[in-house]
Amino acid sequence: VKTLHLLAQMDTVIAVSAAAAAVSPNLWRKHQVNVRASVAILPWPVPFSVPRPVFFQPPAGKKRILYVSRLKQVKNHATLFIACEILWSKGLDFELELIGCKDEGRESRAIADKIKELQKSGRPVSWRGHMT
Repeated sequence: VKTLHLLAQMDTVIAVSAAAAAVSPNLWRKHQVNVRASVAILPWPVPFSVPRPVFFQPPAGKKRILYVSRLKQVKNHATLFIACEILWSKGLDFELELIGCKDEGRESRAIADKIKELQKSGRPVSWRGHMT
């Protein structure tokens, strides 16, 4: 509820879709929050300054888990990595491919560090920030 109050006092809250834009006003009403903010929609993909990686076809026959999500703790990367480690330790042969941009610095750094750690240990893990 603290976050709802904080957001309500902003000038503008930016949502990624009309559905997402409807969430804040509904929550503000539900919790009787005094609102100053307007809600604007900035649909994905959001422009960014670095070139997007080029798509390539995955090799035929290789099993792959594709996980699309920002590098953010609430997206449960830690649980995904634990599950993959369990499967690899049981002899399952697959690749883990992560697609998603970085988010908040500390959270993203911890996830990116774990990706590097898995790669250094020989695990078939790749990470691409965005797709075209």
